[in-house]
Amino acid sequence: MERVGGWTLERQKVCDSSNSELLRRAATLADRHALVVDNQLRGRGRQGRRWLASGSHLCLSLFRRLPLAPGRLGGLSLAVGIGVARTLHRLGAAEVGLKWPNDLLARGAKLGGILIEFARADTSCSEVVIGIGLNLRLPAGFDPGQPAIDLDRLGLGIEREALLSALLPELDEVLERFCAEGFAPFLPEWERLDLLRGKEVELAGAPGRRGTVLGVAEDGSLRLADAAGVFTVSAGEPVLRPACSR
Repeated sequence: MERVGGWTLERQKVCDSSNSELLRRAATLADRHALVVDNQLRGRGRQGRRWLASGSHLCLSLFRRLPLAPGRLGGLSLAVGIGVARTLHRLGAAEVGLKWPNDLLARGAKLGGILIEFARADTSCSEVVIGIGLNLRLPAGFDPGQPAIDLDRLGLGIEREALLSALLPELDEVLERFCAEGFAPFLPEWERLDLLRGKEVELAGAPGRRGTVLGVAEDGSLRLADAAGVFTVSAGEPVLRPACSR
């Protein structure tokens, strides 16, 4: 164990999933516990998708006890995404943007993602595990089943240790501000990073439901407009896909 940027950092060579590992041990963990693994065999993404880690990558999970009820955590994954993007921009990967609610993209391809899961929650506290996956250097011929990109192709040939040293302090600061002020102070930065704003999208799992993205609200929900007016979609709703051509 070591201390990095306010976190107790644990390292493992291999596990099923860094998020699952911390969820199993949540009752015994101290606050601000971080786990980085070399390889995860059953990594998970949003909507139960697999997160395939191949080549050089970052598989990081963070355990936090936040003094907030679950109902006050709207926008948490967005704030974490801002913290990751902010770090990458500072290191030189200026093309990185965010796709609601949990994807990091560049040049139209996926660079990484965020998965937040609850270990325990009550009316005054939420124990959460925040999973962050980033492609540092993908092997030639790797096919993840969707367009993917890595930091190496973006001109940021960074090793995992240097990225951790920059990322962990940033995320500690982001989480502290979120606990104190919620998502509202992050809104202007989200607008600058938002890759969906102004685009027409269709809601997967809701055939025919589509709208133009206006941005996000202070609770982190997505704001859209269609012929009937403005409506919102919470982070727990179906994922978004590009609108089908008419």
